[in-house]
Amino acid sequence: MRDAFENIPAGPMDWLPTGSFLITATHDKRSSGVIIENAILCCPDPRIILVAMPSGRHVEPLMRDNRHFGLTPVSEDERLLPRAFPDDGESHEDKFLTIPCRVGPGGTMIPSRCEAWVECEIIRHIDLEVGHRLWVGRVIACGEPAPPPKRRSIKAKSN
Repeated sequence: MRDAFENIPAGPMDWLPTGSFLITATHDKRSSGVIIENAILCCPDPRIILVAMPSGRHVEPLMRDNRHFGLTPVSEDERLLPRAFPDDGESHEDKFLTIPCRVGPGGTMIPSRCEAWVECEIIRHIDLEVGHRLWVGRVIACGEPAPPPKRRSIKAKSN
């Protein structure tokens, strides 16, 4: 049955939204994150986000145990986050120790450098038999970074 779907061309589906996102989770003083390619707002009210990722990622146990995840877009120009959070399988170190972060209301670490962010409470987890898992989250908080403080100009004193 699966072989029948492998010959479907991707071209007709290019109109579907795609992008890179950093998904993060924190539980019991441990944090993790991974770059994913599939996230979509699937319901506007209440705001529900659907995330798909290959099974077995190191962030999944933290998501499952804390019942929350953070999600931030990763721009094509971004260099630090893809290096800090590669999708290389098992990770035992806390990558957030070297990146300035804010903590969302559900306890999720959110890198301060991210343009925008959402934090979701997990309302459903679906294990597909095709090697992926779907995570459905209700948005509980979102935000954008604060604008940088204005620099005061220093005027020369006149005598």
